[in-house]
Amino acid sequence: SVTPWFTGTDETHLPQFAWFAVNAGSQVRPIGLLRPNPLGLFDAAGNVYEWCHGSSEGGKFVLRGGAYNS
Repeated sequence: SVTPWFTGTDETHLPQFAWFAVNAGSQVRPIGLLRPNPLGLFDAAGNVYEWCHGSSEGGKFVLRGGAYNS
């Protein structure tokens, strides 16, 4: 995508595709309730963070994505 979001340039469309502080009600939501992204994938953004190992030195991790409370 060449736009800020895969939904285009209008951020007001984001709650149709991803759970975050605006629409999640401070809780994790079941998957598949919102619209899929252009690739047909549901829940590819928001809802819960993804913990990724970020260093070969150990002890360091990276959070990816967003969560229902951010």
